[in-house]
Amino acid sequence: RWFHDLAMIEARLCGVKVLLRDEATPISAVRGLMKRQFKRLYFSVLTRFVDGYLAIGTLNSRYYQGYGVPDSRIFKMPYSVDNSFFQDKARKATPSREKLRSELRLERGRPIILFASKLTSRKRPDELLEAYRLLSTDGKKEPAPYLLFVGDGELRGSIEQKAKEMGWSSIRILGFKNQTELPSFYDLCDIFVLPSVNEPWGLVINEAMNSSRAVIVSDQVGCGPDLVRHGENGFIYQSGRLEELAACLKATSDPALMHSMGEASLRIISEWSFDQDLEGFKRALRTLVPRG
Repeated sequence: RWFHDLAMIEARLCGVKVLLRDEATPISAVRGLMKRQFKRLYFSVLTRFVDGYLAIGTLNSRYYQGYGVPDSRIFKMPYSVDNSFFQDKARKATPSREKLRSELRLERGRPIILFASKLTSRKRPDELLEAYRLLSTDGKKEPAPYLLFVGDGELRGSIEQKAKEMGWSSIRILGFKNQTELPSFYDLCDIFVLPSVNEPWGLVINEAMNSSRAVIVSDQVGCGPDLVRHGENGFIYQSGRLEELAACLKATSDPALMHSMGEASLRIISEWSFDQDLEGFKRALRTLVPRG
């Protein structure tokens, strides 16, 4: 934004160091040739006013590198949530898990697939619904796992209509839930899915992993390279490949695998926290503002 540029110029004139943190990645937007050329020109000027770039993850670093920012000016400052908060909420939600399952009229023993985000075209809830349809053995019998949609948006009506046409009681469209309610749904599910495109990061993945849950993301979700280890704590599939996503969803039939993936998620996210943010920020300061 122009006022950001103005602030950086003013800081430079006053001799103040500038650190920039942004969530852009090579996949966060569709950029044509003209826009990429403009970006290169912009960064050639911007780098004169910015002393260090605080990268939220691997793809964010690649974005800066792609526009000529030297590695020496890039410092890792992970995109994090309050891990302690979400882990505490998950622990408190566990004793009420079966109560929530009963309130939603979900049979015990059946796995649960969860989508919790805006029901918009960029989030691709319709892609998840179509992949879920492929889990049916004959196209008519409903799959063993439940599919829960938490959220609201422009596609809610069409998702509800498609679910109604399928005639399966295994699909629930639950509408908007505030952040204090979400940990109960993370705790309830077996696997969490974010099929977005042009997703700069996807902090809901951080949240679900803090609840010890397996996760699935498309290759258009920015957190994938850092948080999702394919086959260890979840899966990364190629966006638009319904059969590939369906194959990932079939993993819910293996409770032991879901449990081990959930434990792996918690281990991974525990190393992606505010502590790492603080250390990255301090590293940038030590490098750019050495003590005299």
